[in-house]
Amino acid sequence: IRRICKSLEKEFCSVTALLLFDCHLNDECVDCMRGLVSSRLIELALTFNQITDAGVFSLSQALHSSACKVTTLNLCGNQITDAGIISLSQALQSSACKVTTLNLGFNQITDAGVFSLSQALQSSACKVTTLNLSGNQITDAGVFSLSEALQSSACKVTTLDLCQNQITDAGVISLSQALQSSACKVTTLNLFGNEVTDPGMECL
Repeated sequence: IRRICKSLEKEFCSVTALLLFDCHLNDECVDCMRGLVSSRLIELALTFNQITDAGVFSLSQALHSSACKVTTLNLCGNQITDAGIISLSQALQSSACKVTTLNLGFNQITDAGVFSLSQALQSSACKVTTLNLSGNQITDAGVFSLSEALQSSACKVTTLDLCQNQITDAGVISLSQALQSSACKVTTLNLFGNEVTDPGMECL
């Protein structure tokens, strides 16, 4: 990874997207990428690796840089918990952060992390339009906070993926109310693989 990063940092290199799937990357590897994230990359996908909250903290610091150009960040399938999401949420509220597409699917995120993200989504500086939280440990409590964010005029989310969580009819009812808000911009919603029954679907 160090050799790759050194090559990509050279002036003549025109690579702006780095996609590393299932490469056994850890937090130390992520730290090596900070320079690239802070200055050159537009798309970064580190899916199904071994990145923890420490790696996310390092990425979050890079996203705060005014020179950072990253608009697509894919961290699906890692070992990220609520602590990492809190640091990422702070970065998303920075005017310097340009992330519009954020994939956090199949990590270890609970309602506490979703609450932190929901606060970020209500910031006028946050630019996220596509949010993937599939395959986490989100319950109705997390959906309640997300629903509140979706009704904020500042929230820009148009695509929301919540499949394979622990959401019941109560969460869906909350989402349904949010979708009726004139401020809500969601056009695509995925709830596959939750615990939604007919009353929840009827409300939708």
